[in-house]
Amino acid sequence: MLLLRKELHDYSRGCEALISAYLSPDTVAFTPKEIEWISHYAAEITSLVDGLVHRSLPAQHHERDTMREYVRVSDALLGLENLSDDERTSIRRAVNDIGKKILYASPLGAPPKWKQTLSDK
Repeated sequence: MLLLRKELHDYSRGCEALISAYLSPDTVAFTPKEIEWISHYAAEITSLVDGLVHRSLPAQHHERDTMREYVRVSDALLGLENLSDDERTSIRRAVNDIGKKILYASPLGAPPKWKQTLSDK
């Protein structure tokens, strides 16, 4: 059980760091590819919580420390099994924060960032 808690703590911390980086006025905006990765892991983590099948993306090097950490902790979390209801709730909260503060945050009148990424393909 301690392993699950450490993985959840690391994931929450990784999400918080990613959100802080996004909200910092001194940070360069996430690239469309980074937004795609953030969206992918948010969807995959949600699938884990809901007991759905995991789809992985090909490995990629990320320049940004917060992106590397988010990918690392997300991958670690995706390897877990037998999540408790409390753990599922904790994960849903972290994914919800990523969605609200990064994926669906956009300038007034602009489409959400995840839609911008899809339309760029």
